[in-house]
Amino acid sequence: GHPISFKALQHARSPLALRSPGQRQAALCRAASRTRCRVASPLSASRAFSGEMNAARWLSLLLAAPPTLGFYLPGVAPHEYLDGEAVEIKVNQLSSPRTHLPFDYYALPHCRPETLESKAENLGEVLHGSKIQNSPFALQMGKTAFRVLCRVELTAHDAAVFGARIAQDYRVQMIMDNLPA
Repeated sequence: GHPISFKALQHARSPLALRSPGQRQAALCRAASRTRCRVASPLSASRAFSGEMNAARWLSLLLAAPPTLGFYLPGVAPHEYLDGEAVEIKVNQLSSPRTHLPFDYYALPHCRPETLESKAENLGEVLHGSKIQNSPFALQMGKTAFRVLCRVELTAHDAAVFGARIAQDYRVQMIMDNLPA
């Protein structure tokens, strides 16, 4: 910068004592009507330096990190199935967007497994009130064989209850490999 004359300093005598050094220098430059005044405060220099350091730190962290090829959601462990491996299908409940009153899956006379087991996978399912149970459905990875699961004789009352649940728009909630099916 250029030296500032005493006359310019007198002209810029507004409350300079209350300003920071950078603001005083900028006011003096304006008072001297200089078109090219560079004002650099120690604070702006330290901010620029810390920004460069932060960028350098991030870059070094990114370069030091090992490459990854996937992601993980808490509570959902990835599983790769082999051909012919059994895929477990679990049932949760019957729910309707119209009535908002859930029913246990086995409240209706569906095909049942030999033994019923409750399987809460995580705390969220317990707090939500989900009653996840095993099912008799048999599914194998890569296989397309279909078979009749069971035959159920419905009484007139059971058929009426099934019909009412269908009319009330109830849906079955099933879970396959921790994903809604």
